Amino acid sequence: MSKFIFKTTDEINFTNVFFEGPINETFNSFDLRVNRDKSVRFDFKKVSTINSIGIRFWIAWIHKNPGVVFHFRHVPVCIVDQINNVSDFMPSGTTIESFYVPYYSEHTGEEKHELYIDKKDFQRGKIPPTKFLEDSQGSRMEIDVYPQKYFKFLLK
Repeated sequence: MSKFIFKTTDEINFTNVFFEGPINETFNSFDLRVNRDKSVRFDFKKVSTINSIGIRFWIAWIHKNPGVVFHFRHVPVCIVDQINNVSDFMPSGTTIESFYVPYYSEHTGEEKHELYIDKKDFQRGKIPPTKFLEDSQGSRMEIDVYPQKYFKFLLK
């Protein structure tokens, strides 16, 4: 079983938390003490998966920190799915700074996860336009999700 790890860095207004590995039963080791004078920015870039036990530990940790302002960045597809499907996963007032959108090429079978960045590629309250991506042979790639379902979290 892979183990979850995290690292932190501090800025004037933020505590940055970098996650790596699966959010699973090993997430139980996540014991970050939050400085309530700062926002917490979670970077999910290196999260590989999340399972039901990890979701329970995540929600328990979130509930221990009411009133904290959270920012999410580099949110992978597995976390977007949880934000959309688990009501307590993302606390009210959380800012999504960036997230990944899956694309697929019918022509080559290639898959890509494209980073969408706040105020550049999307705005809260709107379904973003699909980006034009090409596979390795120059064929157009299609978004590999149902936009109304996948981008639901942006409409909350």
